[in-house]
Amino acid sequence: MFRLHDRTRRHLHLVLFVLVCVLPTAALVGWAAWTGSPWYVAGHADRLGWRLGVQVVLAGLRHPRPGLTVYEGLELRDPVTGRPMLRCAQLEARWQLDVDFAKQRRRFLVLKTPGVEVFAGERSEWWGLLDRLLGCRLGWADACVQLDAGEVVLAGEPALPKLAGVQGRFESLARGTWAGLAFPSEASAGRLATVCFSRDRQAPAAGLHVQIDTGEGAVPCALLALGWSELGACGPQARFAGTIEADHTAGAWDGQVAGHFSAVDLDGLITQRFPWTLRGKAQVFLDRARIRRSRLQQAAGWVVVTQGGAISRTLLESAAQHLGMALPSQISAEPLQPFEQLGFWFAIDEGQLRIQGRCPLDRADGTSVVLGRHGPLLVASEPKPLPLAQVARLIASTGGTELPLSAETAWLMDRVAVLPESQAVATRPQAAPLR
Repeated sequence: MFRLHDRTRRHLHLVLFVLVCVLPTAALVGWAAWTGSPWYVAGHADRLGWRLGVQVVLAGLRHPRPGLTVYEGLELRDPVTGRPMLRCAQLEARWQLDVDFAKQRRRFLVLKTPGVEVFAGERSEWWGLLDRLLGCRLGWADACVQLDAGEVVLAGEPALPKLAGVQGRFESLARGTWAGLAFPSEASAGRLATVCFSRDRQAPAAGLHVQIDTGEGAVPCALLALGWSELGACGPQARFAGTIEADHTAGAWDGQVAGHFSAVDLDGLITQRFPWTLRGKAQVFLDRARIRRSRLQQAAGWVVVTQGGAISRTLLESAAQHLGMALPSQISAEPLQPFEQLGFWFAIDEGQLRIQGRCPLDRADGTSVVLGRHGPLLVASEPKPLPLAQVARLIASTGGTELPLSAETAWLMDRVAVLPESQAVATRPQAAPLR
C-alpha cells in the first residue's frame, strides 16, 4: 500500500466529490429547469401537433417519475381556423404491458384524465384525425393506446348529457386498425354502449367500418347526430336503443340499422321540413333498415304516437289522395285536427311502400292510421304496394303523372331509393370514354 501526500489526497477527494455529487446534481437541476421551461413545453407541443396534424397548446409538462408524463392545460385546435377541438386540464400518459386482440403481450400507452371537454362542432377535423389514426399516418404504425376519462363534456351541445366513465382503446394489428369507445348508456347499469371504428388493410377497398351498440340502455339521438346529422331533427329528447353497422367506401355509406327510437319530435321532423303540420312525440320500432349508397333501400317497422297530437287536414287529404288511404266523411273542416293516437306499420322494399294502420286503441277493425276523439281520421286497411314516387307527389301535393321536383322532394330522393335497385343501376348514366 503506497502512501499519498495530503495535498494529493485532498485533490482526489475533490475530484470524486465533483464527479459523484456536483455534476449529477447540476445535471439534475439543469434537466429540471429545462423540462420546466416554456421552450421545452413549446417544443414538446410542436412535436405532438406535428404527429396529430393539429395545433397543440400546452400550459405545462411534468415528469413525476420515469415512464410517467403529466400534461397540464392541454388544448387541441384546428390548424387552419385556430378554433378549439379539445381541452383537458390534466392528462397522464404512461406505458404498461397488456394483451391485445391477437392475444399477444404488447406495450400500451395508457392515457388517464379526470375530465375532458370536446368541441363537437369541429366535426370535419375530428373525422380527419380519426382517418389519420386508422390509416397509421400519425407516426405510430404499431401503437396500442388505452384511454380512461372520468368525464367527457361535449361543449356547444347543451342537449347532450355528460358522459361519465368513458373508456377508449386503439390497436394496430397485422390485418388492420381498430378504435373504440365505451360508456354507460342511459337508465342501464349493465352492458356498456360501444362505438367502434375499424379499417381492414387486406380489403380491396379499405374503407371505414362503424359499429354502434347502445348496450342495455339508450343514447340521445343528438349524440348520434354528431356522425349522422339527420338524427338531429328528432329533437333533444329523442333516444335510440339498438344497433347500427355501416361501411363508408367511395364516398357513400352502406349499412343496417335496427332498434327503437323514442320521444321523436314530429314537429321538428315533419312540420319544419314539409308543408304540413304534425305534432306529437312518436316511437319508432325499426325491425330492419338497409342503406345502400347513402340511400334507404329497405325498411320495416312500426310508428306510434300514444300521447296525442295534432295533424293538418291538408296532410290527411294528401295521404288519402296519393297513398290510397280512406278519409272518413265525419271529419271536421278545421285546418288543424287534434288526435288521440297515430300508428301504422310500414315496409319499404324495391322502390315500393306498404302502409297499414295499427293504432293500439282502435277497437273496431284495427286499420286506423290516425285516431281522433270521436273516431278514425285516416284509415289504411290493406297494405297495397305503392311506388315511392307517390310519396314525392304527396309531399308536393300534386296529382300529376310526372315526378314533381322541389326542395322537399329533392331532400327525399337524396335519402331514399325511389327507384328499385336494379332499375336505378340500369338507368344510371354511363361515363364518357376517356380519349
